[in-house]
Amino acid sequence: MSLHNAMDALSRQLLQAYKERQEAVISMQTATAQLLEELYESHQEMAVEQRERLQAQVTTLRDTVATMLDDHYVAHQEMAVEQRERLQAQVATLRDTVTAMRDDLNAAHQEMAVEQRERLQAQATNLRDTVTAMRDDLNAAHQEMAVEQRERLQAQVATLRDAVATMRDDLNAAHQEMAAEQRERLQAQVATLRDAVATMRDDLNAAHQEMAVEQRERLQAQVATLRDAVTAMRDDLNAAHQEMAVEQRERLQTQATNLRDTVATMRDDLNAAHQEMAAEQRERLSEEREELRAAVAATRGELQQDYNQARQTWRDLQASKRRYNFVETTEPSTAFDVTPEASPPPLAMQESEPLSPPPMEETSVPIVADASSPDDVLAKSDELLAIRGIGPKIQQRLKSAGIFTLAQMAEGTPEDIRRALGDLAIAANLEDWIVQAKGLLAG
Repeated sequence: MSLHNAMDALSRQLLQAYKERQEAVISMQTATAQLLEELYESHQEMAVEQRERLQAQVTTLRDTVATMLDDHYVAHQEMAVEQRERLQAQVATLRDTVTAMRDDLNAAHQEMAVEQRERLQAQATNLRDTVTAMRDDLNAAHQEMAVEQRERLQAQVATLRDAVATMRDDLNAAHQEMAAEQRERLQAQVATLRDAVATMRDDLNAAHQEMAVEQRERLQAQVATLRDAVTAMRDDLNAAHQEMAVEQRERLQTQATNLRDTVATMRDDLNAAHQEMAAEQRERLSEEREELRAAVAATRGELQQDYNQARQTWRDLQASKRRYNFVETTEPSTAFDVTPEASPPPLAMQESEPLSPPPMEETSVPIVADASSPDDVLAKSDELLAIRGIGPKIQQRLKSAGIFTLAQMAEGTPEDIRRALGDLAIAANLEDWIVQAKGLLAG
């Protein structure tokens, strides 16, 4: 029973050590995965922050450019509206001035015509009155001087007719000259005014054209300057982005290299610790195996001594039976009740077959059919990990199906192993595992 307890305790210690190693490996893998995730998340956050910052700068620059263009366009529109209103006001003022001058000229011409008409009517009235008076005088003198006055009157009438015709001609000539002079003066003023208006319009058009050309050149220069500034800013942003990307890439490569070195160092440390732990466990198992073997040998010696004593006792009982055979014919023997069926097996058979250890109850370490002893099972409990492609999870699944050793793997078939693994056998090369197990057993 002490051997069973020792083996049970040893099995528990082995399982506890295996679990601790698995937990250490899993915790290290989890820490490494968390570190990689944190690095990836930090890189993603940095990239998103840089992208948002660049988008904000581009949006601000675009809004600034749009605001400047809108301001220039609004200023140009306001200037154009102001110049158009100024020109319209000047044209309206000039139109009013020309209209006023035309009205003044028409009024002056009307007044002059009325004055000339009144003057001519007054002269004609005076002439008519004079002629009437002269006619009355002539009529009165006619009675007195008929022949003499008739000739004289005829001469005077002819003279007066000539004078009236001459005066009428002079008045007509003066009126024509005055009208022609007024017309020429008005035409000269209208031509001068027209020339002034045309000159002013040409000057305004030239000034507007020059101002438009100047504004266009100024806007083109500002747009070119703004375009150059935007291009330079974009180039600077691109260069800064490229430098930042290169710096980030180098930093990430450095961090990845450091992380890879750290992981490699941790893996090497874990491997070294695992090797040391495996060597320590192996030494401990060897020592315990030796102790168990010594204990088994001692138990075997004790059992051999007990067997020898029982054999000697059996011989003594046989001798006593032969000694008291003659008593059996007269009365039954009550001293000893020894029958041939209770005799132990021959000594030769006892010595030829080695004593086996007492049967053990089921423990946490499974005992397989092909294992020669519990020591062999404990020694070979992790030997499936020597096959490439088998990890702790697959080994646990195989153990649950009753496959513990390389010999069982070598003797099994791909179908048996596939049934044992279940869904884990999808990407597994089962034939190669069997070949590796046979090679490891042969080599």
